[in-house]
This record gives sequence, C-alpha cells and structure tokens, in this order.
Amino acid sequence: MAERMRTMPMMQGMMQDMPMMQGGQSGAGMSEASRAYIMAMRKTHPPMMMGAMASDPEIAFLCAMLPHHQGAVDMARAALDRTKSEAVREIAKETIEENEKGMKEIRAELDKRAR
Repeated sequence: MAERMRTMPMMQGMMQDMPMMQGGQSGAGMSEASRAYIMAMRKTHPPMMMGAMASDPEIAFLCAMLPHHQGAVDMARAALDRTKSEAVREIAKETIEENEKGMKEIRAELDKRAR
C-alpha cells in the first residue's frame, strides 16, 4: 500500500507540499489529527535509521521494524482518539493488536539472538 501511495501523483504532490514531511515544524492549516499522525511518523524515523545501521542485516531489519510498528500503534491510538467512524475504530484497534504482537515477536527474536 505504501508503495502504491508513493507512486500516486496526488500523494507525491501532497507530501512535497507539507513542511512537516520535509522536516519543518509548521502544521498551519492542518487538522489536529493530521499533525498527530505526522508527528507519530516523524518520531519513528531516527530510531528506524539507527536500527537499519546494524552490521548484521537480519538484526538491522528487526531493529528497524520495532519503531516502525510503534509508529503504527501511535498513529492508530491518535485515530482512536479522534474518529467517529466505527469502521476506522475497528481498523485502528486491529492495527494496535497486530503491531503490538509483531513487536513482541521481534523482541523475542532479538532476545534469542543475544544469548
């Protein structure tokens, strides 16, 4: 899905026009929800990049995926706080459940490899 969004001209234009997506702090004209989602995504990038720098490619993947999953959880929680749609609430709840499970599995694998 993310790849499809990157290739959609509308999404490319929207992302280029967003100062927060380019590292700026301005969120003028954006909804509170959009600001919350973008801040959740921005928070994940530094730890994802750090994790990806591990010399072992498997460890790099696992370490980068932890903040990726946490970002999805944070975005889903922000959605739960702001949506009135029962369908979106259900998707957000499933997102939280699946990503928390994924983080637990990743931590278990990292613990196993640390022994």
